[in-house]
Amino acid sequence: MGYSTDETVKKYIGWVDEKVAKKSDEFFKQEENSLGGKLLMAKYDKMNEVNRQESEKKIQLAIAEIHRTVSEGKQISVSELSRNTGLSKGFFYKNEQVRNLLNEEKEKRDQGTLAQIKREVRDKSLEKQVELYQREIKRLLDENENLKKENRKLVRALNKLQKEVK
Repeated sequence: MGYSTDETVKKYIGWVDEKVAKKSDEFFKQEENSLGGKLLMAKYDKMNEVNRQESEKKIQLAIAEIHRTVSEGKQISVSELSRNTGLSKGFFYKNEQVRNLLNEEKEKRDQGTLAQIKREVRDKSLEKQVELYQREIKRLLDENENLKKENRKLVRALNKLQKEVK
């Protein structure tokens, strides 16, 4: 091929690259020679811990705002919660802990609303039932009065007949 030595040919076909790569892997597998080694892991762990703490603060802020909104009797709205906390709307949907609390509070509110509706329906039903009973009582009292009048007439007629028979 026109090269002066076999080493030149090996270099050009990548044989030397394989040798260098193998030696490099062996060198960097030793922890003291790894790029960053323990120092990078410590920074990574610290970064993870800081991120976890920030996430926990956000979660606590969101939970506190949800509880405050519920205690004030306001309608729970992700837009309003986002505006009040400065957290994104997506945070309230994506964070499982916050989303579960949000769903629980909405369900409680819906159950309270449903219970209120049931009470109102029951009260209206009872009012209508009382009206029906009052009408029935009035009708029965009128009927009783009419029967008493008819009974007095019949008693007078009977007395008259008895006098005539004697």
